[in-house]
Amino acid sequence: MTALFDRLDTIILRVRHLDAALDWYRRVLGLAVVFEDPEDELAVLGLGHGTSITLYTLSAEEQPAPPTAAGPFPIFATQNAGAAYSILLERGARVDPIQEGGGVRFFSFYDPDGNRLEACEILDDDSGGSPGA
Repeated sequence: MTALFDRLDTIILRVRHLDAALDWYRRVLGLAVVFEDPEDELAVLGLGHGTSITLYTLSAEEQPAPPTAAGPFPIFATQNAGAAYSILLERGARVDPIQEGGGVRFFSFYDPDGNRLEACEILDDDSGGSPGA
C-alpha cells in the first residue's frame, strides 16, 4: 500500500504570548520565522527539510495543556546531544537530564509555556532508519 503522506508539514504548539514565545524560539533555538499572521496570532518557524513548528496563541478562554510524557511533542534530531544540552543550559532553557538507551541519547526540554520538546542523537544507525521507523 502506498503511503498517503510524504512528510510531516508542521507541529502546532500553543503559547500564551506569541511575541515572548517567538523571542525564546529565536534566541534559544536559533529558529527563524518563515510566516507570520498577526490577525490569527500565529507564526511558523522553519526547521528545514520541509518541516516547521507553528506557534499559535491560546485564546483568552483556553488553558494550556499540562505537559505529560503521554502527550505528543516534537523531537529534534541532533548530531551531538551533549553539546545541544550544554548550549540550551547556557541559553537559560529548562532541561531534563540526558538519557541513553536503545541506540539513542536524548533529553527533554521546555519552552516558557511548558511545551515539552526533545533532542535526540542516534548513536548506532545500522538499520538505515530512525528509531520508531
